[in-house]
Amino acid sequence: MKAYSVFHFLLPFGVVYFLLVWCPIAFAQGPDCDRIYFGTELVDDVTYCASSVLPNSKVATYRPGNLSGWEANTHHAWCEGKHGNGVGEWFEFTARPSTTIRKMIFFNGYQKSRKSFSQNARARDITIRTDSGLVLNRRLLDRWGKQVINLDGWHQISSIRVTIRSVYPGTKYSDLCLSGFGVDFEELRELEFQQMQ
Repeated sequence: MKAYSVFHFLLPFGVVYFLLVWCPIAFAQGPDCDRIYFGTELVDDVTYCASSVLPNSKVATYRPGNLSGWEANTHHAWCEGKHGNGVGEWFEFTARPSTTIRKMIFFNGYQKSRKSFSQNARARDITIRTDSGLVLNRRLLDRWGKQVINLDGWHQISSIRVTIRSVYPGTKYSDLCLSGFGVDFEELRELEFQQMQ
């Protein structure tokens, strides 16, 4: 088991706090899954899985666990590894224990640099499915930075699968990449705390 630098995050909306720690990542459900250990009051661990992974280069890895470092660490990315432009590929996020959310946060494309962003494919149309039965078809914008998808109220979820249905083509590579995906573990508790004041 190797140790990787990852970011634990607590997420009151609008302000994102990260704690940089050294912690182990263990593969779960096969070689294309990365488990991130938190050990906090709200979440024990989060597992990111993917349908495929681009082989490591001399300077970078493209594993699904790279999706966990979003916003403070977007120079890493998950990139799919199948032949083609990434349509039909997916990644999955699983939290343990389950959590209650009303938004999902994406960092589209390979946000290592503006050049990497344009050279690699970015997600356009996506389908989001949760274990609670929620199914959403949404379009991500072809732009740098954070994108928030708001849900129709609160949903208790354990897992979320995001499937790529169409892409914005890269200028040089056909590989589809995303630099981050997460949910706001803190929002419901923060709202309840505010209502108690």
